[in-house]
Amino acid sequence: MNNNLNNTIYSFTLKSIDIKRLVAYMIDCTISGFFAAFVVALLHELEILGTINPRSLVSWCFIIVLLSKDLIGIGKRLMHIQVVSCQTGRKAKWYQRVFRNVTLFLMLIEMILILLGRPRLGDRLCKTDVTLR
Repeated sequence: MNNNLNNTIYSFTLKSIDIKRLVAYMIDCTISGFFAAFVVALLHELEILGTINPRSLVSWCFIIVLLSKDLIGIGKRLMHIQVVSCQTGRKAKWYQRVFRNVTLFLMLIEMILILLGRPRLGDRLCKTDVTLR
């Protein structure tokens, strides 16, 4: 029996683009959190909240910004990466950049795929990829 097979250690290697993607995502999450908090604070200060639950408002603001994060693209711009269409090789259409983020509710799976150097589920569904600019 081959002992090398039994002693194999599985490892993964992070590429520069994978690290940049993770940092860009953290930047976008931070911006989303600040935006949501700002909206709630503004509405509270203007006494517009009324019957709206502030927690649900924060959640909705956070979700909206995360879904549209590739349209805004602050994290990706700072990391010098962009979302491109696999079919054309050009910048992805606005709807591809929005719908690729619908799978972010499966965050753990998405992070594992990125760490393994595989395309995210959202990228597979929308036929997009993230590349260096």
